[in-house]
Amino acid sequence: MPNVIIAMNARPEKSIGGQGIIDWYTKYGYLSDFLDVYATEGKMIYNKVSRLYEIHFTPNESWPKTLEAQAEEAETYLGNPDDDGNYPIDGYTVEAQIRFIDGQQI
Repeated sequence: MPNVIIAMNARPEKSIGGQGIIDWYTKYGYLSDFLDVYATEGKMIYNKVSRLYEIHFTPNESWPKTLEAQAEEAETYLGNPDDDGNYPIDGYTVEAQIRFIDGQQI
């Protein structure tokens, strides 16, 4: 399967910059939780041109086949990894939303 790119925005309550969000997803295991289930390999980057965070990964057989199911799983693991969609970074909150999967708007 070809690589998949998920693009999302993340709005922190506190300005922590592009790498700060990536560090947070890494530190608290949200990125690895997603990759462990759906990928054979992957990484998260900040695209300075689009100003979106991107998860680039090679999907495994568990990755859903339909865009609707992919969006639901991406939102569960990456956009809304806790019950209310707000999660603290050093006492502040971040809200994230999946915007594109392989260039298709969600």
